[in-house]
Amino acid sequence: MQNKWIIIAVALLGQAVVNNATAATTGATKANKTTDWTPYFKSMLVGCDYPYPVEDPLTKYKASIVKKHTKGDYSVDEEGEITTYTLKNASVFGQPLVKFDYVQGYEWSQMNLYFTDTKFMALRPKFKLPKLIAGYSDVGKNTATGYEVAQGGYVELTFDKAAKTITCESGV
Repeated sequence: MQNKWIIIAVALLGQAVVNNATAATTGATKANKTTDWTPYFKSMLVGCDYPYPVEDPLTKYKASIVKKHTKGDYSVDEEGEITTYTLKNASVFGQPLVKFDYVQGYEWSQMNLYFTDTKFMALRPKFKLPKLIAGYSDVGKNTATGYEVAQGGYVELTFDKAAKTITCESGV
């Protein structure tokens, strides 16, 4: 009779250990889930048409935002007003995303995406020129590191391998 109780106790103890291990593993998986920012930044793929995070609420991506910091004033600072979002467990276009910043100048603005490594360079072919207007648009450059287009104002795409960034800039 005593052996039966020992066997039952060992079986229950074993089940408790398995349940705890499963719960710990599941919790770790949930904690490390990556937030995909691709839907938010998708418009950048065509003509560097980037979103304006000051106008577009980021509530859907809140779980991956560690810190938001704003410095400067676009109306008086030559460098513009810089709003930086530091991220954790984030990706964009299938690549790990560390942070991004939106810079607002007086008559220009830019979006910078910061990556963990240089694998993001493989994304360049996905970034297309803006819609060109015959007789009005001038493509000054279109290379593996970006493009420059003038059409009333300007649009620039820059892939910077050393800085591990993609930058879209536009202005008048």
